[in-house]
Amino acid sequence: MKIYDAFLFFNELDLLEIRLNLMNDIVDHFVISESDLTFSGKPKPLYYAENKERFKPFESKIIHQVIRDNPADFTALKRFNPPENKDESCLNMIYGFIDVADNFPKEVLHWGRDFFQRESLHRALVSCADDDIVMFSDVDEVPNPDAVKQTLALFPSDKIYTLRQKEFDYYLNMYKEDNWMGPRIALYSSLKALSLNKIRAIREGGRTLVDSPDVYNGGWHFTSLGGTEKIIQKIESWGHQEFNTDRIKKKVQSRVESGRDIFNRKGSKTLKRIEVDEKNFPKWLVENQGKYAHLINSAPLDSCKGSFLSELLKKMFR
Repeated sequence: MKIYDAFLFFNELDLLEIRLNLMNDIVDHFVISESDLTFSGKPKPLYYAENKERFKPFESKIIHQVIRDNPADFTALKRFNPPENKDESCLNMIYGFIDVADNFPKEVLHWGRDFFQRESLHRALVSCADDDIVMFSDVDEVPNPDAVKQTLALFPSDKIYTLRQKEFDYYLNMYKEDNWMGPRIALYSSLKALSLNKIRAIREGGRTLVDSPDVYNGGWHFTSLGGTEKIIQKIESWGHQEFNTDRIKKKVQSRVESGRDIFNRKGSKTLKRIEVDEKNFPKWLVENQGKYAHLINSAPLDSCKGSFLSELLKKMFR
């Protein structure tokens, strides 16, 4: 039995380094999956390949998957008939998942690429044994090593476990007070014929799509880190292209500074700055926080800067 940590990777080099260090003593293999196209269809550098020297201590465990065959049309996916190898068989399965998916319009390419790239993790795992254990997620959904160990002790099991994570936006220590549904952990035999996107959508519309018990204190979802430029790059690259507008991008900096949702979504919470200590974060990160000082907010949160009220007051008292 081997343990795989498989995740999608864009350009989050610091988070990748944090994750590799936290999980190195637990897993046998890391699957780092990156594409030569963003979800929005822009050509993209292979950031891991360009920076692999930085991750040399983990090289023997890393399986680097590069996706170069994003379909140009998701409305008429042609099958391999017959498939000549495991990858073609796997692609046929993935195309089947896409055909029956009802959560995105097939003619919208950015959603198709998002769906396809996640399902392509299957292609990197085709040599797994049925009793291998797979954890799959996005790289910024950093698992809590203690929660992973706790979950691994439950196997063998036919359940697909969900790590519930604390969410942090813009900085490592800006807490959203939210329970994010992060990595899933399961036997390969339980995953190999299922859509990974569908598993991620459990409890969609109040339904339980698979048996997926929650494991709390499951880690940290570090989203939209790296400053204004990185956040705008993410907005221009990810699946949610409805947010890729000049109006939103112009307000990113002020909303980050005030700890508010960059998309101004209804019901979003104002962030809370917390200390980087062992009460809140893993020991390795606490001991190495100096290396990531650029990702830690040490300033008090300005809850008015850039807000609608402050802008209105400026206009009134000019």
